[in-house]
Amino acid sequence: MKTSIVTLAAALMLTLTSSSFAQLTSSPLEPGLYDFMKSRTNVSLVDDNHMKAGAAEIAWISPEQITISAPVARVTDRAKAEKMIAFFNESSSVGTLTIENGMIVMTHSVNPKLTNNGQIAQVVAAFNSEYARQTVKFAEPIAAK
Repeated sequence: MKTSIVTLAAALMLTLTSSSFAQLTSSPLEPGLYDFMKSRTNVSLVDDNHMKAGAAEIAWISPEQITISAPVARVTDRAKAEKMIAFFNESSSVGTLTIENGMIVMTHSVNPKLTNNGQIAQVVAAFNSEYARQTVKFAEPIAAK
């Protein structure tokens, strides 16, 4: 029993001092994208992997994926919502609408390895503009009872 505890403690210390643990706690948004965006727009850092810019939450998922998302409206008429979502998803250049837990959510993913910070900031701006249009469109037909 005592040997198991010592082994577990040693493994924990090794994990806490390893370079891979340090990488997990570093902020992928902070040094690059966050600094770039905060010099150009109103943006706030939520935590090491999330920031807010307007309605959009920008989340660092992996070195190959940043996801932009925002809730658009609460669904009260699923059939109408699904028709509107299908039309939007067929024609939109930014964002994809889905229904998640009774909410219409708009998302868009960007690969930071294939784009630069300026391009990502432009996508966030376009996302927020489209988000504003969609909240207006979904407000009337999907209004509360």
